[in-house]
Amino acid sequence: MNKRLVNIGLWILQIALAFYLISGGVYMMGNYKMLASAWALNVIPTFAWRALGVVQILLAFGLVFRKFTFVAAIGLTVISLLGMGLYASYTGTGAIFWAVIPGVLLLVVGIGRRGN
Repeated sequence: MNKRLVNIGLWILQIALAFYLISGGVYMMGNYKMLASAWALNVIPTFAWRALGVVQILLAFGLVFRKFTFVAAIGLTVISLLGMGLYASYTGTGAIFWAVIPGVLLLVVGIGRRGN
């Protein structure tokens, strides 16, 4: 495959994921009380939801900075796995879709940018 096309594809994916994950982090920070009071998500304390939102936003910005892309992708994959674990253990498999797809795409970015 042409390296240039792969690079362009990875950049598009990184930017799209960054926007998606920044919006998710902002939602977590703005709605942390609601998230912490939901029966399925009250395993994590209120302050931790806010902190998780901040970490997610910082890592999402890291996706678009070349030096931090690999670490950011791995960190966001871990957050995605946490979300999958919470949803799967409390609500079944319906909501896992929203964590699986970005998690897989983050792994693609991480593997594609490994060593760059």
